[in-house]
Amino acid sequence: MFKNIFYIGQFEFKGFVCTNAQHEGIIDIDTFNAIQERLGGVVRARTHDVQFPYQGLFRCGMCGGLLTPELKKKKSGKEYIYYHCNDTHKKGCKKLSYISQTSIDEIIIKLLKSFSISKELFDSIKSFIKEIHDDKHDYQEKTEASITRKIEQVNKRIRQAYEDKCDGTIDEDFWREINKSYHAEKTELIEALHRVNEADVRFYETCEKLLKFARNAYQMFLNGTVEDKRFITQTVLSNATYYDGNFDVELHPAFDTLFRLAKESNHQNSTIEPPETQSESIKKAPEGANFKNGGDDGYRTRDLLRDRQAL
Repeated sequence: MFKNIFYIGQFEFKGFVCTNAQHEGIIDIDTFNAIQERLGGVVRARTHDVQFPYQGLFRCGMCGGLLTPELKKKKSGKEYIYYHCNDTHKKGCKKLSYISQTSIDEIIIKLLKSFSISKELFDSIKSFIKEIHDDKHDYQEKTEASITRKIEQVNKRIRQAYEDKCDGTIDEDFWREINKSYHAEKTELIEALHRVNEADVRFYETCEKLLKFARNAYQMFLNGTVEDKRFITQTVLSNATYYDGNFDVELHPAFDTLFRLAKESNHQNSTIEPPETQSESIKKAPEGANFKNGGDDGYRTRDLLRDRQAL
């Protein structure tokens, strides 16, 4: 409880810390941070609005703990970000676990530079997205229709119950009880309808990101937002650890599939030869990962789009 940033008016969601939550904090940040120091400094509240693209994505190669991002300022006033292990497992790995965000950027940029796909493969990806879109549309229509019918049924029961109460068929205490139950059921159905709509919005956002990623992942990363960089990193890397100058990565099967499809489609020798695992210094970009998906190009492209459960 003492480490929960909720009590200072912040919260964490999917790796991002929101510093301007709608609820008001009951503890000031300075007091909260002072407590963290007394507890061992494991958790420290953010006092800035900087978002970290790799928060929660990389682990310490020694103990397996998540690398924590920190914003620091040099004497010149220039700010920089680095990631490090908090050494919660007491293995003495904190000192050699420091890596700058710039170094991580360089690794991913070098990998993405080697990746390109042909127009034919890009058109194939769009075709499969359209197919998934049609399936999604049919499912959404049926789901919305089903929920809407249930809401109409509950509305009828609410009206009928009130008429029964007015006619004296049921007493007022019983009416209050079932009326409360019906309205609770209706609220749940409305929330379910809202979730369907939110999923629809996310579907289109994800499709656009995937197309943008397939078209030019390198430029998307260079010019992208924190969210774009996080999306690309999660798409490309399955597992990533860092310790003492060694950045060990495994490509996500979906990206590895897309990489191989690009290689086959372009009929070129890839600059990346996918070994089973990869261990490289931070000065050299990782060169590949284990290839897991099988089948022909069509099925592997479908696997790519569904493997991440992004659509």
